[in-house]
Amino acid sequence: MKQLSYPVDSRAAAVLWPSLTQDLDANVMVLDREGKILFANEQASRWVAWCAHVLTGDSETPASLPETCSPEQSEERLRLQERVCDTGRGVTFETIAWGMRWRITFRPLPSVGGQTHLLHTARRMQPWERLRPGDHLGDLDVISVKHHSPGAFAQISARELDVLILIGEGLSYAEIAAHLHRSIRTIERHRDQLGRKLGATNRVQLARYAIRAGLCALPAPPEAFAGPAQDFNPLDVSPAALAIARRRQPKARTG
Repeated sequence: MKQLSYPVDSRAAAVLWPSLTQDLDANVMVLDREGKILFANEQASRWVAWCAHVLTGDSETPASLPETCSPEQSEERLRLQERVCDTGRGVTFETIAWGMRWRITFRPLPSVGGQTHLLHTARRMQPWERLRPGDHLGDLDVISVKHHSPGAFAQISARELDVLILIGEGLSYAEIAAHLHRSIRTIERHRDQLGRKLGATNRVQLARYAIRAGLCALPAPPEAFAGPAQDFNPLDVSPAALAIARRRQPKARTG
């Protein structure tokens, strides 16, 4: 799909900023290069407060992004933030956060006094979306990150991930078995393992988890006209989700 450019002056920016922070389904923050939160819209404020609470049990809203993730993840994100500030070029990547696929983008944001701050945006990803590290999207470099907060994703093997996706797509166990060249009994065993790991007692709950995670979705009329969705293969698993599954069980997809 062709992308259009539009010249933005201060009057247009005054309209676009409220729309970005209030109307769209995205977490929006402005950070300094050390990750201090200078601005957060309501969605971002709720998200970082929840992440910090999960990690520490603290009910206080965190003052910086490092307070919302592990030390390893925090160090990795700080290096990315410094990179964006130093090079003036943005980065975008997929991460798995608490069992959901997210696209996170850091863009350089020149500010008063000659400093460079960061515009941080995060949104849930559509099932058909793929970010391929090494690609370039306009002024953004597509990268991969090593550290995530995967939640229940950390327990799921690559083969179980395939089964979960196909359950979310609405296939019967017989159809899944035929699709993956396995027996129905093997698929049922994977289903039982998924149920234990995800706390699901039936296939409806497993399908809900797959949809919530951004692995698959209920069909919607607008998606039928979206180019990437037309030829979408649900088992073309996103690189971030597959890396976590393979990290847990390297040979799961070949067994």
